[in-house]
Amino acid sequence: MVKDTKLAATEEKRMNDAMHLFRDSYNNGYKIIIEELKKNTQDNVKAYQAKADGLKMLDNPQAFKKFLAEGKSVSDMLGFSPESIDKFYEAAHHLMAQKRFKEAKDAFFFLVTVAPQVSECWLGLGLAYGQCKEAEGAIQSYLRAIALSPHKADGYIAFARLFTALNDIPNAQKVCDIGMSFVKEHEKQAWAQELERALKETRQELSRK
Repeated sequence: MVKDTKLAATEEKRMNDAMHLFRDSYNNGYKIIIEELKKNTQDNVKAYQAKADGLKMLDNPQAFKKFLAEGKSVSDMLGFSPESIDKFYEAAHHLMAQKRFKEAKDAFFFLVTVAPQVSECWLGLGLAYGQCKEAEGAIQSYLRAIALSPHKADGYIAFARLFTALNDIPNAQKVCDIGMSFVKEHEKQAWAQELERALKETRQELSRK
């Protein structure tokens, strides 16, 4: 009985932490994205705004918990379509291109809370963290990007370059080695040859450092 009570308390804390984390993400990153869309798109921005009913759940832990327990996502709760997520990603990427790295970090952090299974969002977050000189955040983001899409070269390359920027060539090489091991395990896949080529080029870059 005591163990069940502790588990319930732990789950309640986890859910409350998740809710507060998302609220902070919404208050920062989402608002930055919407402002960026207003400046750079002819679309009706209102079409990308969160549903009022969904936002109310951020002040109701039980409703928030029940919604997620049903297997639904935060993006479902707020009514964000895949098209909306694509628009949000474009806005965050534009912030990076403008070298507004702190805003981009907040924008990508929002994106990984509403689209946690999209590796490109984690990759963007890693790049933004790196530009903000926040190495640990970048490392965790790249690890997530690679875990979601281990067949894509971008995650390994960005991760290796992060370690290169930190003057840690051995770990940069290890990232490439991990990618090459994955290639060997899946060498018959259509993407294996392209991934191998990209990793070999990255290792050649490292050998010149």
